[in-house]
Amino acid sequence: MAQYDMGGFYLAGTGVPQDSVRSWEWFQAAADQGDPMAALHLGKMYATGRGLQPSASQLNLSHSCH
Repeated sequence: MAQYDMGGFYLAGTGVPQDSVRSWEWFQAAADQGDPMAALHLGKMYATGRGLQPSASQLNLSHSCH
């Protein structure tokens, strides 16, 4: 949960400088821990071109957002 929150803080610039790359990193860490909302944010960021563009090896479709 804290990793997801940090991703949101960096994405919005809340209390920290706005930084899409750092946001991506925090959301990725949370998604790796199984956080579906973090995976959703990564998908939205990827779709809009914010943050890092993941390589094929980074795209892990096991993070489901049902």
